[in-house]
Amino acid sequence: MAAGVVVQLLAPGLLGPWPQAVDPGFPLPKTPALRRLLAVADRGLARPDPDAALFELFGVPWDPAAGPPVAAVGLLGEGGEPEDGWWLRADPVHLVPDLQRLRLAEPTRLALLLGEAQLLAQAANQVLAAHGLALTVVAAERWYLRLGDDPGLCTRPWAPAVGESAEALLPTGAGAPQWRRMLTEVQMALHAATANVQREARGLPPVNAIWVWGGGRLPAVAGATPVAAVCGDQPVLRGLARLFRLPVHPNLHSDIWLGAGKSQLVAREDAAAAAARAGDLAAWVRAVEQLECRVFQPLLAALRSGQVAELNLNPLRGTLFSISRRCLRRFWRADRSLRGYL
Repeated sequence: MAAGVVVQLLAPGLLGPWPQAVDPGFPLPKTPALRRLLAVADRGLARPDPDAALFELFGVPWDPAAGPPVAAVGLLGEGGEPEDGWWLRADPVHLVPDLQRLRLAEPTRLALLLGEAQLLAQAANQVLAAHGLALTVVAAERWYLRLGDDPGLCTRPWAPAVGESAEALLPTGAGAPQWRRMLTEVQMALHAATANVQREARGLPPVNAIWVWGGGRLPAVAGATPVAAVCGDQPVLRGLARLFRLPVHPNLHSDIWLGAGKSQLVAREDAAAAAARAGDLAAWVRAVEQLECRVFQPLLAALRSGQVAELNLNPLRGTLFSISRRCLRRFWRADRSLRGYL
């Protein structure tokens, strides 16, 4: 391998997905460096699930049937100590009635405050206490549940479910009937919660359900990881770094890849993700143009100089864009409009 670090960059929302209602003629962000990188890249398959992709990059195995233990590792990344127990994420969400179904709304639109979240969790805990459970609110939008053992559930993350039928994506598995009944009781408790009544009076959507997912125990890691540096501010990424005692840098910049030697640098940039899911074109354009200046222009220069040996860009749409210095010699590949990748 040539001198220089290999940068593994996860960028959810960079290339969509977009709601069907978005105008296909909307103005695109100005991204000459990103377009050049995409034009010359080799393409391969990539995991569209950001958490599974991170676990794979760090070399941490998980049960494919259950999915990666996002809750336990994420709680570790938020400063918790999840060594014992079996953990679930139980995030506050808003379900929207739509004819004969309930759709999952984009959770970031809740604009939930920490104090509201704690009051709503107290209301839900009045139901959960009868089952020996209690919600832990770490951040307004991230709640956790500790269980003694695997509850026999197959769950799905909320992000791919936004805009879809909630009923079709509820937990399945041997323990699902009991959990569905319990989650229905939680919905009733949240509906009557004073904090939700006050939110609706202010024109805000109520938190009318919790979305359970990402279950598992904290993995026991043995040996080293190929990752030498970590950049990002996302709980699972920070948790994986903490498992291997790696420092975490909030943003990707040249000082980090210059100091990473010939190892791998894992970075996650989430700035465009919420805007893409919500169809907020103006916010998405701003986020992508900021990534162009802060990330893609310096990375293109670092690839040309040899400071970075390879960039593997995963926009989490199923395609991996791999760019090495050799790829940059493909002068015959014309830059395409970013619209062709969305």
